Amino acid sequence: TYREGYAQLPQSTTADKINEQGIEYIYYNQDKFAPIELLTQIHDSIVFQIPLSIPWEEHAEMILLIKDSLETPLYWHEMEIKTPADLTIGKNMCKEDMIELKSKDIPTNKVKLGEKLKEAWDKICLQV
Repeated sequence: TYREGYAQLPQSTTADKINEQGIEYIYYNQDKFAPIELLTQIHDSIVFQIPLSIPWEEHAEMILLIKDSLETPLYWHEMEIKTPADLTIGKNMCKEDMIELKSKDIPTNKVKLGEKLKEAWDKICLQV
């Protein structure tokens, strides 16, 4: 249908951004992302894990670098298009058991984000 065809281009662009500015960015910059284990790419998401032995502030630093890369604007006819990158944290990939942070709610300071990640993790661990 026309609607499906029209939607294909933005969806394809999102997949390209995820692959190039997400997965490839992490994979080819192991000096920054060595603790990250890439698990999968699903539609418009990258799924990875970081060992809990890594301090929360270091989690935050890596996440902010990835977020900045994914939010690199696209330009079309002198128009800037910026796609926000949200964050979801959990013990597994079950969305009902995860906590999501919208892009606008993610602190740009690694210390503050580290604290927010720890709070989210503690809350997840208390869930029954």
